[in-house]
Amino acid sequence: MTVLLLFLVPLALLLAFGAGVLFWATVSQLRSSSYFRDRADRPPALGLSGSVLFYRATLLGAYKLLWWSLWAAFRAGPRRPEGAPTGRTVLCVHGLFMNSSSMWGIRQRVESRGRATRGVFMGVPLPTPMSYVRPLARAMKELAEEFPDEGFDIVAHSIGGVMVREVLRRYPELAGKVHRIVTLGSPHHGTASVRWIKFGPIYSMLSLRSAYLRELGDLRSLAPQTRVATVGSLHDLVVYPIETCHLDGADQVTLETISHLGLLTQEQVLHEIERALA
Repeated sequence: MTVLLLFLVPLALLLAFGAGVLFWATVSQLRSSSYFRDRADRPPALGLSGSVLFYRATLLGAYKLLWWSLWAAFRAGPRRPEGAPTGRTVLCVHGLFMNSSSMWGIRQRVESRGRATRGVFMGVPLPTPMSYVRPLARAMKELAEEFPDEGFDIVAHSIGGVMVREVLRRYPELAGKVHRIVTLGSPHHGTASVRWIKFGPIYSMLSLRSAYLRELGDLRSLAPQTRVATVGSLHDLVVYPIETCHLDGADQVTLETISHLGLLTQEQVLHEIERALA
């Protein structure tokens, strides 16, 4: 009986986790569709088979992130590739209410291509996401001091891309040390998904074209010598519509059938990251 319980309890927890992910994705899909209807627009069509594949990929991605949260929870520090590094170190910046383990798959891919990586845990975004600024600035300063000549690159997911802009605004001397920035589903111009909140610091920061984001400055002005790529998905149910995740002057990559979590796990995104960092 004890052995059976040891098997059934974890299985039940995993199934409950999966059900929660699918429920969240379904509710997010309905909210996204409502937004597009309200602005007399059609939401990006997936079709029946596309929807099945989308939800399947979202669920598998969530399980992958869950595994990384256990396996890589305390591995935010520097990691070197096998053999001598062949390029600049890449700083991997997580998104809202996540941690450095969410970037594990990206780090593994980058390391397999001969690049050293470093994660950063920015803590809990309370009382506001601005609490992310200090640990991120510390990590960027440490890399700037460690590599004063060659500098470093950045890959940032979700609000991590906005926080990179905030750090560069506060510490403009760091701009010359950052050679490549790749943002994945970052709400550079806000997101319609927070219109359901209507209050609090996340809403005031990330509502569509908020005063904060308008005044923040884009990466063309904050880091004019840095090559920037913005990657987004037409089917991101967290950051939408698609134009909110792109910046003028950046290499803009628009993908399809990839969720917000999928921007951390799916092969097509990993390929675009490789291309942008080359």
